[in-house]
Formats: sequence, structure tokens, C-alpha cells
Amino acid sequence: MDSNFHERFSKLLEKLGYRSAAQLADKMGQAPTKIRGYARGANKPGLEFLEALSQIHPEINFDYLITGIGTLLHQDTKELDMKLLQSIIESKDKQIEGYQRTLEGLQEENDKLVRLAKNRNKKA
Repeated sequence: MDSNFHERFSKLLEKLGYRSAAQLADKMGQAPTKIRGYARGANKPGLEFLEALSQIHPEINFDYLITGIGTLLHQDTKELDMKLLQSIIESKDKQIEGYQRTLEGLQEENDKLVRLAKNRNKKA
């Protein structure tokens, strides 16, 4: 765990709606001083604490909490994925619209050529 763990942990408490570290401590049956220490950066949690936290809050992205890589919650990642997919869909929709306009233009050209050919055949 890097030195910014306490900042991410504090952000997590806020994101999960805890007004204080003591609230989480109470919910987990832990000593409030221990949890406050994690939030202040005075000490770092062990595996047992992280496992207990994951049981209470499975939505936490522990990769982010421990390393700072990713998003705070798994649902945040899903929201990002959905935004990316929506952006891709919108881009492809525009591309399809462009193809449709091109196809319509080609169809008009084809119709003109067919009419010209018919007119030439009538004159011949």
C-alpha cells in the first residue's frame, strides 16, 4: 500500500456515506481509534480488516483502495464502461447515417443513368 492509502480510505468513507470513521468501526465491530488511524494515515490496515470490509461492502474496488488504480467502486467502473459503450454506439450510428446518405446518393445516380439509358434506347 502506498502512502496515499489514507486519502483513498477517507474518500471511500465519504462515498459510502459514513460521517465518521467511528460509524464504520461500529458497523464492523472494530475499535474506532483503529479506523481513524487508517483514515489519518497513522497506520495501515491488515488483510483481516480488508477482508471484513469486503464482506460489508462488496462494491468497493480494492485494487483502487490499495494501489490507486481504477475507480473507487465497482459500479463506477460499470458507469464508465456504459459511457464508453454509449459513445461507441453514437459514433457508429453517425457512421451508418453517413453510409445511408452515400447509398441514397448512389441510388439517385443509378436512377438517372437508368433513365438516360431508357431515353437512348427509345431514340435508337
